[in-house]
Order: sequence, then structure tokens, then C-alpha cells
Amino acid sequence: MASGHNIPKIVTTARAPAEVVLGPVMRFARLESSGGILLIMCAVAAMIWANSPASSSYLGLFHETILTVGFGDWALSKPLLLWINDLLMAVFFLFVGLEIKREIIIGELRSPKAAALPIAA
Repeated sequence: MASGHNIPKIVTTARAPAEVVLGPVMRFARLESSGGILLIMCAVAAMIWANSPASSSYLGLFHETILTVGFGDWALSKPLLLWINDLLMAVFFLFVGLEIKREIIIGELRSPKAAALPIAA
């Protein structure tokens, strides 16, 4: 018969609420493919929203929401759609260019033969 002295004690530690919520998010963010997955999910959600009966709220959000950036007396007020199209797309292509530069300098595109197609594109 086993005595109570040989039973191992299980020690549990309470996790902080922030760790419980943010833990899975942080694991997802560490995945290399997380950006692409998030982009596809947002694109699908936007297509569903834009083609649903609530499409007027979708159009209203992007065409009627005005964002203003100002410094002193100077201010630039444009619809949200313009900010997305111009500013965020410029940032996107900046990062694409930096990534291509890195690949040409130290990555897979170091040889001219491997870099020919991306350069032509």
C-alpha cells in the first residue's frame, strides 16, 4: 500500500490575466507567415462587409471619415480612403524596396542571374 509521502506535489502558478490574453497573440506574431495570414483575413472580412447589406457603413467609413494632420496653422484634412491609398501604400512599397535591397546585398538575390527577374519586374 502506498503511503502519502511518495505522492508528488503539483505546483501550479497563476498566470497574469494579461499573459493569458496576450500569450496566444504574441505566439501568432512570432510566426513568419502571420502578416500574410492577417492580410488575407482582413481582405476577406472587407469583401464580405463591402458586399453585405451593411455596405453603406463600409463606404461611409472610408469616404466620409475625415482625418486631419496639422502643425500650427497648417492642416491637411483628407478622407480615410485617401490616407490609406497614398500614405500606407507608400510605406508598403518603401518596405518592399528595403526588403529587395537586403536580399540583393546579403540574401538570395546576390547573384545577377537570381536577381534578373525581380529587377525586371
